Amino acid sequence: MAERMNKVDNFWLCMDDPTNLMEITAFMEFEEPLDFYRLRETIEDRLTTFKRFRQKIERPASGVGIPSWAYDRNYDIRCQIQRMALPAPGDKEALKEVISGLISMPLDQTKPLWHVQLIENYGKGCVVFFKIHHCIADGIALIHVLLSTTDAEPDAPMPEGRAEARKDQLAFESIFPVKAMI
Repeated sequence: MAERMNKVDNFWLCMDDPTNLMEITAFMEFEEPLDFYRLRETIEDRLTTFKRFRQKIERPASGVGIPSWAYDRNYDIRCQIQRMALPAPGDKEALKEVISGLISMPLDQTKPLWHVQLIENYGKGCVVFFKIHHCIADGIALIHVLLSTTDAEPDAPMPEGRAEARKDQLAFESIFPVKAMI
C-alpha cells in the first residue's frame, strides 16, 4: 500500500533539477579490496531494513498532487549496488574524475532513490560511493544510516539472525519518526 509523501520530502523531490540534483553523496575509502558480494549482502542486510530503501516514488496518475512512497514490486538489490574498476593509475585524480561523473548522473526515478558503487583499483584498496536522494532523509539521519552499514573491525562475521534483525529494525522505526531516522 502506498504512503503519501510528507511535505518536506516532496519539497526536496520538487527541488530536484538536472542542474541542481537534490542527492546526497558520500564515499568511504578502504586500504584493502572489499568482496563485492559480501558488501552487497551487508548493505542488503543493514540498509534495506529501512523501508525507504525498498520504496520508490509513485506519482499521481493526473500528474498533479503529492506523490506517494510505494514498495517497489520489482526491487532487486543488484540494480542498486554495482561495481567498477578505477582506470589506471588508480590514484586520487582518477577517483575524482569518476566520482565527478557519478555525482552528475541523476538517480533513476523508476527505482528506489539510492545507489551504491564499489570502485575497485583505488591504490591497493577501494572506495564505496553512496548516492541517496534527499527526499529519503536529511544528511544527519543519513550519517547514522551509512554508519549502520559498517563494522568496527575488519573481517567481522556476517550478521546472524537476519530475520530477527529486520524485526528489531522495524520495531525501531515505529518508535522513532520516519524522517528522523529515514
